[in-house]
Amino acid sequence: MEASTVMRKTSLGLGLLAGLLLSTACGDGKGNSHGGGSFPLSCKDGEFKIEGTIAGQAVLMHGLSAGGGYWRLNPAGFSSQASNLAVDPAHTSLALAWQDDFLKDTFAATGTLLMGTADPLPGKEYCLGAGTQVDFGQDDLRFVLKGLTQGPGCQTPVSGDLVGCWM
Repeated sequence: MEASTVMRKTSLGLGLLAGLLLSTACGDGKGNSHGGGSFPLSCKDGEFKIEGTIAGQAVLMHGLSAGGGYWRLNPAGFSSQASNLAVDPAHTSLALAWQDDFLKDTFAATGTLLMGTADPLPGKEYCLGAGTQVDFGQDDLRFVLKGLTQGPGCQTPVSGDLVGCWM
């Protein structure tokens, strides 16, 4: 195994551990939403799911969280396929980024969503913008995906909102 692969996996593992320890040890004390309301879904251990609508079409994706991960070291982020060297086109690829503050649990985020070939709207890619959030207030990572756009430069707005979780 190449040194860069070992370092990447070690860094990812340390980032995940630090994020898990800090997100469970620190409450935000600021009344951020935790579960319910904006983040209505919850995941069981080993689960990744996304639900909602895109351009009027229902989207319901349930899968395994294996291969995904998040890190809370700036720049903070999440990838549903973090440990894979190449994206598996059969599965959803969600990538999120945000500016982290260890005193908070909820953050504005941006990112991309690439639908897997086995998903509704196969192969479609969306940029995620205004209103997209991640939340660490529970045992799982929860997110709201809004501000969807597509096309060159992410210039074309797309109606719809999605919610999801990963654990």
